[in-house]
Amino acid sequence: MASVSPSGSGVLRFLAVAASLALAGCETISLQSTGSSPNSSAPLPATSGFRYALVSPASSENARGWAEVELIRHGYTVIPGYAASAALRTTPLPPLLMIECYDLGVSRIVLGTTRKVRCIGVNLRSGVRLYEGNGEAIGMTVVDDFEGAVKGALARLPDAAEPRGRMLTLGEVPAALADAARSAVGPSGASGGSPRAAPPPGTSMMSSGSGFIVTGTGHVVTNAHVVDNCKTITGRVGSVDHPLKVQVADETNDLALLTLPAGSYAAARLRQPGTPRLGERVTVIGFPLQDQLASSTNVTTGNISALAGLRNDISHFQLTAPIQPGNSGGPVVDEQGALIGVVVSKISDRAMAREGLVAQNVNFAIKGSVAALFLDTHGVAYKAAETRSTPSATALAEEAAAYTVRIVCTL
Repeated sequence: MASVSPSGSGVLRFLAVAASLALAGCETISLQSTGSSPNSSAPLPATSGFRYALVSPASSENARGWAEVELIRHGYTVIPGYAASAALRTTPLPPLLMIECYDLGVSRIVLGTTRKVRCIGVNLRSGVRLYEGNGEAIGMTVVDDFEGAVKGALARLPDAAEPRGRMLTLGEVPAALADAARSAVGPSGASGGSPRAAPPPGTSMMSSGSGFIVTGTGHVVTNAHVVDNCKTITGRVGSVDHPLKVQVADETNDLALLTLPAGSYAAARLRQPGTPRLGERVTVIGFPLQDQLASSTNVTTGNISALAGLRNDISHFQLTAPIQPGNSGGPVVDEQGALIGVVVSKISDRAMAREGLVAQNVNFAIKGSVAALFLDTHGVAYKAAETRSTPSATALAEEAAAYTVRIVCTL
């Protein structure tokens, strides 16, 4: 390979605000660090699924260029630092590998300095951490010790899914971002941007989410990203697993319509009109973190905290009921048990923390009126909710559990 040198120190240091707003995404990969000793790391899965990468502008200035060098050596097609803002401002954020490297300090020795650097890798779209490593190097100059320390911190970074190892030009960046969104695959590179859960590395390539039945004959609604790129889809109703078939996926509104085998099923009832009310109490039902939590239905409660979503998206509303990876596509119901929303995303706590901010229970759902229009468009005769006395919390949870579906996607 021809020699590669880092970009100059005059590269603009763009603010990574968009990255801090990344939605906690459709994959969760358990991270077990090997400790804080020099050159230790917890690697991505053997097949990362990423082809494109960039170095976060939040990285230490002297480490950024050498991190780009290491990404190229590992076969990644790298978005250069001066084009980082194009990726960080893309909506939705593309699922590509973002590396951040931090200077942990320097110790003076007789022959020079000992530099320590820490690098982490995240899925830009979700903010989920996928890699971490520490590096330490002795050098006579700042360049020497940064080069060795960054190389050590990224030593165990897996090669790109399709190794090409080059730096993009500015003109190539828009096409690369579009290609990353279209072609990312696997548990770490999947293109979904919301809480669909995936198992830890070393297990079969599956992800999971939630859904809900809307007709007695077995029509199921979930998020489009829950069933994106699935080879097979299974839905568990009660204690029975059924094959699910995708009828239509609306990527714009992130909704999908699936069907269960012919049968008779309990179904959700949609509130008419489905307009949420600020401050009203809601319940979320779903199957979060299925490899870590109970495999049975999980119920959380909260309030509607805003009538619009991220960046004033009026098709969404914000809620405080806690959600986790695996909740995507699950129902949000009001105090009478009528469906008023579909869980879709959450703010990444980790990404916000990197900016020195705390985001607690900042979660989003697609409005029930949008889901109703989606069903109307595709000729699905769902049932409208009728006014009734408010059930107990227990009765509401039992009723919703009967029509909430655990969805497992084999990638």
